[in-house]
Amino acid sequence: MNVRLSEQHLRDRSEFVDFVRRHVAPVAQAMDDDERLFPGVMEALADAGYFGAIVPSKYGGRAMDAVSAGLLVEAVAAVSPSVASVVTVNWMVAESLLRFGTESQRERWLPGIAAGKQLASFALSEPEIGSDARGVTSRAERTADGFRLSGSKTWITGARIASIALVIVQCDGEPTAVMVDLKSPDVCIEPVEGLLGHRSSMLGTVSLRGCEVGKDAVVGKAGAGVDFIAQSALHIDKPTFVQELITLFS
Repeated sequence: MNVRLSEQHLRDRSEFVDFVRRHVAPVAQAMDDDERLFPGVMEALADAGYFGAIVPSKYGGRAMDAVSAGLLVEAVAAVSPSVASVVTVNWMVAESLLRFGTESQRERWLPGIAAGKQLASFALSEPEIGSDARGVTSRAERTADGFRLSGSKTWITGARIASIALVIVQCDGEPTAVMVDLKSPDVCIEPVEGLLGHRSSMLGTVSLRGCEVGKDAVVGKAGAGVDFIAQSALHIDKPTFVQELITLFS
């Protein structure tokens, strides 16, 4: 199948390649060696609006279509899959809010994501739970004002630098998506290090130690955490791995 890029897509690709050449390529190996993302790279990504690439302009995003977003991932992943994964995990949370969140939730969280001022993580995997997403054991217990969260998530991309996370927990026996403030004193982030690949993805283990969230932190309906919200978010994530493979074998 021969796909021809539009003039806009060609301009976008040129922008992305130039950005990577100037801001990412010179430090990609050093970041992998240090197992961290350098602040200058994060600031450049935020200034370019790439954390909010798929976010509508009304929330401060760049409102890119799927082709431009794919070209961005391809350009970044060509030199740093870690940077690409940290960018796209923000898209996963943004997409979940756009599709399943309330307008109040979108107004609360999307502008910060789009501006790179409130980085987001997507917390699904657990130490004993990987592909069996419906079997997550982290829990949300109802309180008078909302929910009290407990449990542990691991292999969470960007957890060490994120401010918020969309966390999948069991609520009344049903997988449910909840927005969590990772800066809460009842949330502990521990680094996951010593990886063979994605060494600077800022992976972490997120421990929920009785942190409390309001009722308005639930995204979508109770029980929709896996079949709808997680699946929708993963549809954003999976193509990024394809883009990374394209760069490896092209």
